[in-house]
Amino acid sequence: AQPARPARRSSAPPPRPRPHLPGPDPGTPGPTAPLRARPHPPGPPPLSGPGPGSLDPARRVPPYPHALTALPATGRSGLITSHALPGRPEARRVAVVRDRERKMLATAVAEARAGLAEGGIPIGAALYDFDGTVLGRGHNRRVQDGDPSAHAETTAFRAAGRRRDYRGTTMVTTLSPCWFCCGLIRQFGIPRVLIGETRTFHGGHDWLAQSGIRIVLLDDAECRTLLREFIAARPALWNEDIGHE
Repeated sequence: AQPARPARRSSAPPPRPRPHLPGPDPGTPGPTAPLRARPHPPGPPPLSGPGPGSLDPARRVPPYPHALTALPATGRSGLITSHALPGRPEARRVAVVRDRERKMLATAVAEARAGLAEGGIPIGAALYDFDGTVLGRGHNRRVQDGDPSAHAETTAFRAAGRRRDYRGTTMVTTLSPCWFCCGLIRQFGIPRVLIGETRTFHGGHDWLAQSGIRIVLLDDAECRTLLREFIAARPALWNEDIGHE
């Protein structure tokens, strides 16, 4: 009979012993300790994304207040406003973004002043392409044309002419868009709206933000002053335009 061969040793390392964890035996059933939620870092909560209602990856909201900061309010995940803290390196990038947006708003303000000079309501708008090209611009022409649908946004939209789609475009307006103009923005998929001011009139921009459209609020003093002086002088015409009795 041949002698028995010795057992071959495995080259695999022996299993590591599992550390002993304090507490009851894992095999013994018992209540489970509740998990504690980690506290949120200071500052505004980060926006969900990526997605149509969130910020671009390059403009994500960090856990400290600078750059483009989301308004921490329920149902306003698409609302952003420009802030910059002096001394931070990111402030230079924000200043460039703010300067570009201010120049875009200046086009709409010029249209609003042109409408006022014509005896109309001083609200202006412009539709911009992704590269900063003006596609169309206009102002409220309710009085001039006798057309109640000739709002600033619709006039600028018509001036832009036919397009296959509106990806990458920005609608710039001196005032929060009414429900009529919000429907136009939503219908044609304009992905971004830049608003001069919302204090004089709060339109449907919250709904646009909830629908996934990026809303940028500039809170411009010139836009406020221009419209409030007009309302003080011609309140009946203003109420007619917004549909108030």
